[in-house]
Amino acid sequence: MQRRRRNLFRLTAFLMGLLCCLAAELLCRTFDSSSTSKLTDGYSDFVSVRPLFVESADRAELRIAANRRAFFADDAFPATKSRDEFRIFVFGGSTVQGRPFSIQTSFPTFLKRALTVTAPERKWTVVNCGGISYASYRLLPLLAECRNYSPDLYIVCCGHNEFLECVTYADVRSSGDVTSTAFDLLHHSAAARLARNAFLNFRQRNRSDHAQHGRELQLPEEVDAMLDHHGGLQAYCREALHIDTVVREFGSNLNQMVTLCREGSIPLILMVPPSNLRDTAPFKSEFGSQTTSDQRQQIQALLLEADAARKSEPDRAVRLLNECVRLDADFAYSWYQLGQVLLQNHDDHGAEAAFVRARDCDVCPLRMVSALEEKMRSVAASTSGPLIDLPEEFSTISRHGIPGDDLLVDHIHPSFRMHQQISLWLLQRFAGSLLPVTLSSRSPELIQADFDRHMQSLDSMYFLRGRRTIQVLKAWTQGRAEEPLLVSDPESKEMPAVPDIRKPAEAKPWTRCWRSRKTWVFPEPGPGKWLNFRSLVRR
Repeated sequence: MQRRRRNLFRLTAFLMGLLCCLAAELLCRTFDSSSTSKLTDGYSDFVSVRPLFVESADRAELRIAANRRAFFADDAFPATKSRDEFRIFVFGGSTVQGRPFSIQTSFPTFLKRALTVTAPERKWTVVNCGGISYASYRLLPLLAECRNYSPDLYIVCCGHNEFLECVTYADVRSSGDVTSTAFDLLHHSAAARLARNAFLNFRQRNRSDHAQHGRELQLPEEVDAMLDHHGGLQAYCREALHIDTVVREFGSNLNQMVTLCREGSIPLILMVPPSNLRDTAPFKSEFGSQTTSDQRQQIQALLLEADAARKSEPDRAVRLLNECVRLDADFAYSWYQLGQVLLQNHDDHGAEAAFVRARDCDVCPLRMVSALEEKMRSVAASTSGPLIDLPEEFSTISRHGIPGDDLLVDHIHPSFRMHQQISLWLLQRFAGSLLPVTLSSRSPELIQADFDRHMQSLDSMYFLRGRRTIQVLKAWTQGRAEEPLLVSDPESKEMPAVPDIRKPAEAKPWTRCWRSRKTWVFPEPGPGKWLNFRSLVRR
């Protein structure tokens, strides 16, 4: 009897606690007005409290803060908006910034010049908010901040950088399905959201108090790409990518952007960034988990045989490579080689499909994968928002209908001509609607003449610096992910490049402290040597 009474008491206490939680949730849902405007999610905590723009000394303009210029190019706009001014803010990663050059030859700059030529009577301000390696979750605070600067239009071009940082969704990546589900439930709970917001506000007040008393203010984290660290490439493996989670959160971030813009009555244009499919090999290939040792050896032999037959017997090379992808459909390099041979055999459609599959199977996804592209398209369709689909646009004017080195200077960055073309697509698509201009029959000719004058006005050092940056970017990617070399160990999941055997570039020395609150283990060169970045010091 006593045991039964004790169990009944426990059950009653549990039900009362559950009832209190339900009542608190109901009250919070009734009175909480911030549920749609909060910009943090349950998986990451990267909302920056540092503003992107600060006032100049004379308060005449707002300029990119000096402590943000490691990732953003210097740009500014008037602090007071004039009556005839039209303000556009463009958000994204290095593509928006105009890398490997800079904002002088980026599509936001060309858009401003095209608008000025088309409607010179109006003042046009196009602000470049492109941050190097910035993913969608890092752009959200920027969109929120720029609502304070009287924007007339937002343009967001992102998707390449979602896998660059290991801490993006580290809480979920290091947990099981049950924990991930718990995070998702808490994320949608108004009571949990209210408690979290209260904690963040309390922490922010404490930080302000510390700053006022002369103590160092702990700044939030900036971008810390895994490839910037020694051993970063080894951390990339298929199981650690959690593509479904990243795609889901990418869609959530885009939806938050749409909600934020609707709350502020700001028109938003989403833009799918382009990728170099034809002339960029996968950065890291990995055999599938079900591929046996004998199959791996067979694939290696078939790749060598296909390469030898590529010029003299292209049809036989296609058959050999089809056998490779049949044995292991996850090995990215086989798909890339198949695309090259199909292109040689004038099968452009089959080559494009193979190149897309090679990009999507890349274990080091530095290019926007198809699932992310489709997510952006679906968000635009579901919210009835305008979309510029650059992969589709690039395909219409590229050789063989497959974007390559003729349109992009590396794996993702458009050439000067294509930055100009992107600005023209924006102008032609939205003139008279989101852009208050009217195009005439002479507009294309006048705009192109202005573009040419602008390019001629840039000094030679600008182009030299850009060419040097191209080499640095190529070393950053190729030095950590050579095309697959044949390896003697058949048990190895990784396969470097065939048959172009190039000496891998030495890993870049680690130059800054790991400031993450998360832990991510990287392999040190040499067998059996492991390290934790929490224990590292500056070299």
